Amino acid sequence: MIAAPLIYSPHQLSFFAHQLTRRAASSSMDAMATALLDGQVHDADITEKLLTLPCGKWETVQLEATDSGKLELEILRQHNKIVASLEERNVSAFSQEAEKLDAWADDLKVGLEREIKELDRAIREARTKSRGAATLAEKLTIQKEQRDLEDQRDKKRRELFDRQDDIQRKRDTLIDELEQQLKQTRNQHIILHCEWELQ
Repeated sequence: MIAAPLIYSPHQLSFFAHQLTRRAASSSMDAMATALLDGQVHDADITEKLLTLPCGKWETVQLEATDSGKLELEILRQHNKIVASLEERNVSAFSQEAEKLDAWADDLKVGLEREIKELDRAIREARTKSRGAATLAEKLTIQKEQRDLEDQRDKKRRELFDRQDDIQRKRDTLIDELEQQLKQTRNQHIILHCEWELQ
């Protein structure tokens, strides 16, 4: 048994080419619609299924203005649905990133503050030891120890401020990225207009 060759209209070939190229652009979303002669308008799923049906013949037709208006409304409805979906996804992603950043900041701050408090306690002990030192050499050794501890504490304080600055920069970057996402653009390109009859 010999299979009949598949015949594709130029419209279907345009659609297939569009399908191949749209997979490459991950940041874009597509909307398609179909208007039937009886005035019904269908969404992208039905349109895509209709465009994959094999055809027997084709001819060029002009789209009527009434159909065009209905199609525009369907495309706008799909666009709004896509935008709402993207908005929901972006809000969720932003919230997760902000929560991670806040948790990281809290952990970092608590850890460094704990180390600073421990150094403060060690400095107080060194001061107490220094007051009770019996000899000048012992007092000098304890003073050097205290100075080293104070240097470590000051370094930890600077590190805390530097880390807080890092966190603020990351938060600013997150906000800038969100702001860029809000500047979405909508480009509408008509890939094809076609009319078909199912037999």
